[in-house]
Amino acid sequence: MNKMPVQLILLSLLASLHLGQTSMARDLVSSVSRSPIEYIYPSHKLYIHGTCKVNLNPDKALIVGGISTHSFNIVDASKQLDTIINDVQVMVEKQKGKYLPLERLRSVEQRKCKQPNCNEKDKLFHVMQRMELEFPIKTNVDNILEQLIEVGMNQFGRHYSLYSGSKQRQILVRYRFSDNQIQPTIIKNNCVKQSIDQWCADTGLPQGHRWCEAKERASYFQIQNISLKSQPVIQESGSSRAIQLYFSNGALVVPDIELMGNVNLLFKGSVKLKAWPNR
Repeated sequence: MNKMPVQLILLSLLASLHLGQTSMARDLVSSVSRSPIEYIYPSHKLYIHGTCKVNLNPDKALIVGGISTHSFNIVDASKQLDTIINDVQVMVEKQKGKYLPLERLRSVEQRKCKQPNCNEKDKLFHVMQRMELEFPIKTNVDNILEQLIEVGMNQFGRHYSLYSGSKQRQILVRYRFSDNQIQPTIIKNNCVKQSIDQWCADTGLPQGHRWCEAKERASYFQIQNISLKSQPVIQESGSSRAIQLYFSNGALVVPDIELMGNVNLLFKGSVKLKAWPNR
């Protein structure tokens, strides 16, 4: 059996060593120039799951109620009502509030005679103006309510009675959010930012990576879902339930929120994003 010359063996070993070093160097350059996630998933879509927290604070106090007058002459009842409404408007304006008129209701009551001079044909007319009175959140609503009662406001709450004697308990003050206070696009963008910031920190991407840059991240990530829920808050029915915000048809859906009390809402939830590494 012929033995391979020592020189040929040495040349073969050197060639193998050179090829191995070249391959290692090429892999090293590739891994340095690409992020860890890009290196593992060069062409696949990634799904990123994150969390989000959003605080929303009401900025308007709303007194809901009305004024009711009555007379055997409907014209007189309407004049009485207009006089009281004028006093209410003056008072509301002084408190930097807004008078928001709703329906004007008219009804008639056939009264049974109990007095000697009573005419069975006499009818008592009732006229009532529904209204909402909106004030800045820092307004002392207790003082406002006292002033409203003094000027003649005699109906309070969302459920109205055209007649006196109603004993139903009513919510006097409600709290709302202005359009500037709740902006779905800002909430959506804030949740996306929180999720990407979390993900960039968890994956160890270098600072300044294009996926984590605020100016470029929109082109790499697409919202799949956002679901947020607040703490339970009291409802007019007496029960408590959480308020939900959700993502649908490319937009964050925010319901009309009306609170029974002045409370800050803390929304917590999840965010799902889709990313294209090589885009």
